[in-house]
Amino acid sequence: MKKENIRQNKRKIALPLLVAYILAFCAGLFGACAITGPQSSKIIFGVLFFVFFIALLITVTLTVRKTNNIFKSVKKLLDDGKYYKAVLDCIPFPVHAVDNNMKWKFVNKAFEKSLVKSGKIADRKSAYGMVCSTAGANICNNEKCGIKQLQKGVHESYFEWSGNKCRLNAAAIVGENGEKLGYVETVTNLTKLIENEEYYKKAIANLMSNLEKLSRGDLDLDLSVPEANSNTQESRETFVMINESLGRVKESLELLTNDAAYLRAAAVEGRLDTRVDASGHSGVYQKIISGIDDTLEAIVKPVKFTTEYILKLANGEDLEEIENTYSGDYAVLMNSLNSVRESLYTLLDESIKLLEAGREGNLTARADTSKFKGGYAKVIAGINGMFEAFATPLNEANEILALMANNDFTRGMDKDYNGEFGKLAESVNKLRETFLIIEELLIEISNGDLSQLEEIMKMPKRSENDRLRPAFIEMMKSVKQLVDEANMLAESAANGKLSVRGNAAGLKGEYGEVVAHINRMIEAVEKPFNDLVFVLEKWTEGDLTAEIDKEYIGDYLRIKNAVNTTGEKFRQMLNSINEAASQVASGSKEIASGSQNLSRGTTEQASSIEELTAAISEIAEQTKNNAKNAENAKSLSLEVQKEAIEGNEKMKSMQEAMRGISDSSANIAKIIKVIDDIAFQTNILSLNAAVEAARAGQAGKGFAVVAQEVRTLASRSATAAKETTQLIEDSSKRVEIGAKIVDETAAEFEKIMQSIEKTTKLVGEISEASAKQATGITQIDKGIEQVSTVVQTNSATAEESAAASEQLSAQAQALRDMVSQFKLGKSSEEPVEKSNVKAERNAAPAIQEKETQPKIVLDDKPQGDYGKY
Repeated sequence: MKKENIRQNKRKIALPLLVAYILAFCAGLFGACAITGPQSSKIIFGVLFFVFFIALLITVTLTVRKTNNIFKSVKKLLDDGKYYKAVLDCIPFPVHAVDNNMKWKFVNKAFEKSLVKSGKIADRKSAYGMVCSTAGANICNNEKCGIKQLQKGVHESYFEWSGNKCRLNAAAIVGENGEKLGYVETVTNLTKLIENEEYYKKAIANLMSNLEKLSRGDLDLDLSVPEANSNTQESRETFVMINESLGRVKESLELLTNDAAYLRAAAVEGRLDTRVDASGHSGVYQKIISGIDDTLEAIVKPVKFTTEYILKLANGEDLEEIENTYSGDYAVLMNSLNSVRESLYTLLDESIKLLEAGREGNLTARADTSKFKGGYAKVIAGINGMFEAFATPLNEANEILALMANNDFTRGMDKDYNGEFGKLAESVNKLRETFLIIEELLIEISNGDLSQLEEIMKMPKRSENDRLRPAFIEMMKSVKQLVDEANMLAESAANGKLSVRGNAAGLKGEYGEVVAHINRMIEAVEKPFNDLVFVLEKWTEGDLTAEIDKEYIGDYLRIKNAVNTTGEKFRQMLNSINEAASQVASGSKEIASGSQNLSRGTTEQASSIEELTAAISEIAEQTKNNAKNAENAKSLSLEVQKEAIEGNEKMKSMQEAMRGISDSSANIAKIIKVIDDIAFQTNILSLNAAVEAARAGQAGKGFAVVAQEVRTLASRSATAAKETTQLIEDSSKRVEIGAKIVDETAAEFEKIMQSIEKTTKLVGEISEASAKQATGITQIDKGIEQVSTVVQTNSATAEESAAASEQLSAQAQALRDMVSQFKLGKSSEEPVEKSNVKAERNAAPAIQEKETQPKIVLDDKPQGDYGKY
């Protein structure tokens, strides 16, 4: 469009100039003819000269007006050049152009401000002509120079300047004919972008550390924010707000934790009526505290009932069957108490039956194990096994002793026994061997002297001095009496009457001593046997503390030691079972308590993660907004690039217009020269006409007036031509300057085009990075939601573990209760060592035992242990 205007302006100027040239030529021709032609034609040629001269003046006047219009167009173009220079000054980053010698030809205001601030120049006018290394960047005067890198094909360079990290984009300025006119460079300050990126890395690392602590339940958060400078202040304010939110989350969690710890301490101390005011919390935290209070309310009633019921069990009181009106785990607890009651009563009945059987000497009696399950069945089976272990050797011993009492020494205790029972079998067998020896001696005596006793007794006294027969008779009588006494003692012993003694009256000498010895032997056997029976009876009564405390020697000492050692082994075994059951019960309670604490902790973590999810969602929304703003900036950069392209095209059109104006000015100067020549010739012609008019005298006066007017007009035309020439010369100079400025401006626009293209690409990369960051934060948000799901699953698992631990505790306590029916001495009454967790609880008051009933210990734990159930 502008080229068409230039062509039209050329045509507008060229046509009048051509007409003026023709008119001037004709006027000069007619003037010359009027001067040198015949007298008759001088007037005609003079009139024609005058007409053409007037037409020439009119044409010149019109041409001058058109020239003035062209000058206005040139001025407008010059104003446009100032406009585009102002546009370059509006660019916020440094832009400068240098010639091929790297001397500044143009510096925009942004670059001027930086140079003046660093003291490199006074103003940009003073910078023109200086080498660009005056800026003092760390890439100046070395191979990293942006222009040197451009000459190697690298358009971008990175450097530090005045404490800032910058990027330089360089491009060559090329003329219309391909000649290189210089270089243009744009500088982008990347300091703020880089510092903000580093600041975000530090702040996000601290934020992630705090979030990780929260996920572990650690409230020791580092809420400090890294110090910022002017470039990162906005980022710091963002993270300050985030940390303030984390601080409020921490305060809420600390308050919730403190209240939960207070309730736990109260529960451990058995203060089940303690509650926390939920109004001090808000939102889900208030719901958690209210839920804990409601849970305690639901727990207190069955726990108190269970405590009272267990206390009755401990006191040995009669227990009524529980009417189960509860539900869920509480119903299971009540059913368990009923099961414990039924098992204890059944165990007690079976134990009483065994006790009565033991008192009656019925060692064949056994408890019915089919009535019991689990640990109770094992206890009853153990008691049956103990009776079986006692009954088998004692029954065999009784059988052998009964045979011995009947003088039958053909059998011994030939079964294999272990421990003390083996020693008992050995003792019985040794007794049998002793009787066999006596039997052999008696056989020898009978074979030597007494085989003929009856015959001897029938024989009459052979002489008065026959002392042998009377002696044999007396011996026979003594032996017979001795045998009678022995038979009587043996029968009594066979009938279990060890208190019967032989009568030594009528026996003389050694025979009386024999009866006395037999009596002493039976007495020696009776004492340890009675002690053994006493101890076994006490054991059958459940009192394993009974021991043989009398002094014995020999094999009786071995029997005493064997019985006492057996009792000690039983006491140690049952104490170990009791202690193990106590430790299992205590450990299971600790596990239950820990599981409940874990459940509460995971519930609290779930609430914290919900708050954190909300905060991350807000950050994600902000990041999405940043990405959207970056996309808008990208669109704006594309629009600026488009407008810059249009401006560059307009600058090229203005260059064409400036060249046309320059050509038109040269043509006008030529026309003015012609006009000046015509004016000079016209002035000469007017002088000649005046001379001729003077010669003509009176007839030439009119022509003299016309010649005077023509000369005056020629003089004015010459003056106007000179003024017009001066004006055109000035205009030409200005047009030349304007054309040069326009060329330089066009080159700057080309550089701006390249810089804007780079900026647009950078903004696009920022937009893509922001979009990726938004996607990453969204993935973090999803990950935290998955963590929340895992925490809730852990909470449910912890609750199930607590329930299982409570069941284990109940079973361990039941085992301990079964063992506690035996009296085990001092060691059984000492409390089992508590764990450190429960060491500070107050012990429950001791329960007085009744002497008339067996001791049944259901729980030797402090009363405060029931608090956590």
